[in-house]
Amino acid sequence: MDDAQELLGRGQDIAQLRADLDQYSILLIGPRRIGKTELLKRLVSHPGRGWRAVRVDLEGLDAIDGAVNRIAAKLAEAGLGPNAVGDALERIREVSVGPVGLSREGREDPGPWARLEQAIAVALHALPNDERLALLLDEVPWWLDSLRQAGDDAQARQALAQLRYLRDPKGQTPRLRMVLTGSVALAGLARSLNASAEINDLLPIELGPLDAAAGRTLFEEELLRRGIHCTAEAAKAAHKMAGGSPHWIKLLAQRIQGTTRAEASDVNDAVQRLMSPRLRHLFDDEGRAHLLRRHGPERGARLRWMLTAAAGHDDGVPAQALLAVALSEAGLVRAEAQEDLYTLVDEFYLEEVDGRYRFVNPLLRRWWLKYGSLP
Repeated sequence: MDDAQELLGRGQDIAQLRADLDQYSILLIGPRRIGKTELLKRLVSHPGRGWRAVRVDLEGLDAIDGAVNRIAAKLAEAGLGPNAVGDALERIREVSVGPVGLSREGREDPGPWARLEQAIAVALHALPNDERLALLLDEVPWWLDSLRQAGDDAQARQALAQLRYLRDPKGQTPRLRMVLTGSVALAGLARSLNASAEINDLLPIELGPLDAAAGRTLFEEELLRRGIHCTAEAAKAAHKMAGGSPHWIKLLAQRIQGTTRAEASDVNDAVQRLMSPRLRHLFDDEGRAHLLRRHGPERGARLRWMLTAAAGHDDGVPAQALLAVALSEAGLVRAEAQEDLYTLVDEFYLEEVDGRYRFVNPLLRRWWLKYGSLP
């Protein structure tokens, strides 16, 4: 798929991201498969004048060492490693990571955070003087979750604190900016770690769904690649059913069958095909598996009860009804039930519209009605 189609409808988002990076490091959030990674890849290939961008995917890592090694490797791949600056590594003799000073003398490993600061210092030294570095860290919350599961909360808190320090080690305008992304809201995770102060320098930007015009165009172009035309009503229905998600718009287009001109009824048929028992795994990762992985069996079950209650109503459910489910099913106090509801909002399962909570993704709501109660 070409870049133009992959980034259809995202021109303004990309321009705004570049403009904001000039002044801030950024926290980029949004639902899964909404296009955050595609935006980061675009920044890497077209960073804008005066910038070099390096993207690092942190999902799947469960240690600080692994993340540091991956970041250093990606900087080297971008031509910003020690080989690019000759003896720069030898000239960087003293590094201070947070409150701890570390000497580069001797062969003892100074630790992962000192190595990361050194790698960034070398990368900045390798850049021309009129360029800055944008370090794009993808799926940070998943990495922090893995740190918590592998050890204790202290490592995850330390990671947030050290990244904050590296963004602005001297309290001056740095040549380094960071973009941290995640389909799980980092703010809620930082709050649970008592580390909200470590991300308050980040400018939060939420990447929303494609607007109606871009969503319809994407659906039409996907069909035309297969020689299928469609009515305006069909394209409108696809955009609405997919919740404006590029991924699900394209998947719906792929499920249009047996016609050379798609109608709205063909979109409904495509939805039914996606709900086939053989395809029930399509949403399982962001359904049950996600809740169990992040929250464990007990809290995961509570969150599932809330989602099941919300799934029965296309236009959403009042907050009181969802809180009542948590209070009756799990015996929670009201504050705990409210926190569960906000967690489902933070993780882009639900959104609040006019006092009612509804599924962000209408396709996921359909799936949840059919398969959400399975063990």
